[in-house]
Amino acid sequence: IEEGGQQAFTTITKSQLEFPGILEAYDAVASWVEANHFDFEGDPREVYFADPSQLKDDDPVADIAWPVR
Repeated sequence: IEEGGQQAFTTITKSQLEFPGILEAYDAVASWVEANHFDFEGDPREVYFADPSQLKDDDPVADIAWPVR
């Protein structure tokens, strides 16, 4: 359980889980945070809302989320 707060995030598909593709999602969130003048607050997270083994490559599977202030 985590405290509430703001997070910047992007949703990724099953095919984007593979390295190095997943790094692009982390970079995209970090770029957005910096471009919108937020500060990072803690470590990023992968928040899975589906089982990748049950999905097609283009199905959404998780959010890459970064706490911000």
